[in-house]
Amino acid sequence: MHVTCGWIAKIMEEYAPLSFAFEHDNVGLILGSRDAAVTKVMVALELTNSVTDEAVANGVNIVVTHHPPFKGQINRITGDDALGRRMLKLLRNDIALYSAHTNLDVAVGGTGDALADIIGVKNRVPLDNKHVPAEGIALGRVGELSEPCKLGELARRIKTRLCLDAVWMTGDPARMVYKLGVCGGSAAGREYIALAKAAGCDAYVSGDVTHHNAQFAADLDIGLIDATHYGTEVILVKTIKDIIEAGAAKAGAELAVIEPEGDTRFMRAY
Repeated sequence: MHVTCGWIAKIMEEYAPLSFAFEHDNVGLILGSRDAAVTKVMVALELTNSVTDEAVANGVNIVVTHHPPFKGQINRITGDDALGRRMLKLLRNDIALYSAHTNLDVAVGGTGDALADIIGVKNRVPLDNKHVPAEGIALGRVGELSEPCKLGELARRIKTRLCLDAVWMTGDPARMVYKLGVCGGSAAGREYIALAKAAGCDAYVSGDVTHHNAQFAADLDIGLIDATHYGTEVILVKTIKDIIEAGAAKAGAELAVIEPEGDTRFMRAY
């Protein structure tokens, strides 16, 4: 079978339709021709300098990321900034770029389910299905811990399972957690914390928690674990890889799907 960028897009969009994406989110084929042949794919959380360099070095035809390279409309792509240089390098090396962002966040088997699977959350229901662009999908998950434990133990478990240097926790470490809410990325606003509390959660896990939102969680008497934006979403690299590989296997297509070898984190705990 002849694999093209358009075929990669089709496989991704069967799993996470573009119509699921939030307004103004740049998802889908961002750079390249749909007719371009593909024999090697790189999957990554986002298009960094190191990811771009590895894609070129490995002879990749298309990079598939979770985070789009930019938000909203852009008026120019030049070599005057880092993003422009990355995009130009892809162009010069005939490498396409595809992103599945908020549409993958809300899809069944997407961000919420991937995070819930790793932490061990069962009997799941949506955290928020009121602020998503289509019926039948939802942002975040709420469910029962497969192994109920104390909040402090849960924080350590998440740190280990997400391979993080550290996590940040609000609440009594000795508090038992039976029901947990999760939502990857930056869904640590008061609205989502309140939704988790209203759903009867003992604790909530997300990333990018601010000082005042941690105080808000403490006032609501709900445990809060900041597992970082990176930690709660880099797990999607495997999800994207699995989607593409499953599609290729079903179609009988020969396709190499690789991940970056370098450390793609921007922040580390010291």
